[in-house]
Amino acid sequence: MPSAPPQLPEVPHFVSQYDTATEFLKDCIHILRTHEESCVVMFAHALGRIEDDSVGHLSNRHRGETSGATVPRRKEAFWLTVWSIAGNTPPILDLVLMCDRWILGDYPIFLWSPYHESQLDPSWLSPRVDQLTRYLFRCVPRERVFAVFGKAALSKEFAAHWSHLASMPTAVDPIYDAILTRCTAETFKDGDGEEPPVGHIVRLAQPQDLIPVTLLCEKFADDSVYYPLSRDDAKVEAMQLIERQQIWVYEVDKTVAAICAAAREGHNATVISKVFTKEELRNQGYAERLVRQVTRHLLFTRNKAAVVLYVGHRNKAQSVYNRVGYAGLCGLPRPPTVEDWLELGFRGGKMGHW
Repeated sequence: MPSAPPQLPEVPHFVSQYDTATEFLKDCIHILRTHEESCVVMFAHALGRIEDDSVGHLSNRHRGETSGATVPRRKEAFWLTVWSIAGNTPPILDLVLMCDRWILGDYPIFLWSPYHESQLDPSWLSPRVDQLTRYLFRCVPRERVFAVFGKAALSKEFAAHWSHLASMPTAVDPIYDAILTRCTAETFKDGDGEEPPVGHIVRLAQPQDLIPVTLLCEKFADDSVYYPLSRDDAKVEAMQLIERQQIWVYEVDKTVAAICAAAREGHNATVISKVFTKEELRNQGYAERLVRQVTRHLLFTRNKAAVVLYVGHRNKAQSVYNRVGYAGLCGLPRPPTVEDWLELGFRGGKMGHW
């Protein structure tokens, strides 16, 4: 964990803008890798974008105070960072903002800091978020910022500044009020050691699974309320996940009963998500076996240092993840790596999807 951030609002800080993942990672990869479990979603998106970048040049980066903000040349993806300057030492990274999109539309604004939530003192955080939101305001149409997702303290601070600046009230109810938890080789629980029943198989989804995976992706999105998918869009998502070998299925007598995605991968950590079981097949332990097998594969075959996931504070699935070895759930003591994350929506925004 980094030392506490300087409680000196007068310390100069500035915003850097990066139009390509290549340039963003040149300046930030050493910090992202140090805190990979916490920032793996942002890190994974940047790594995925590198293939789309042309050869990076420093001229693609615009660095300066808020008044120097420019509209990025690449409008669907850019990164903003806030750095502090203290004496003659190198700049210190304080905040990272990601504005990105994918085949099904815009992502929410992602916000991250290398500092633990307990260290984000409002007097230190407020001037930095103020500068960041003013910079962002000049980069995108206001309706592009339909939601923000980040550590809870960051999301709340961003929402307060953005709502005032853009005249976009924050929605009363959070889109997602979650815990970021992790499982490692040390915390992993191998269950009772029993073999799955005959006819029960955990495997990567194959092209022939497109129809059932599409249906489960659609149902999962419908359950989220805020990010529903049409059947056609769910098919697009399922095709991409299958082609990239990023979605696993739990098969019962040749029927796909449950899915689990592992689509965001960093160097040493991977996020699992989209854990969903057919409604008529629930409460039979399928999701637990699926999550355990995918987690085992990522930790011991792919040699990841950690597998992380987000789970709602009121989600009963916490008990499933706890039995697999994900830390700090079900009211148990929380290590420093387990933090509260929050997604807040803004009225007047044009909804995207993730």
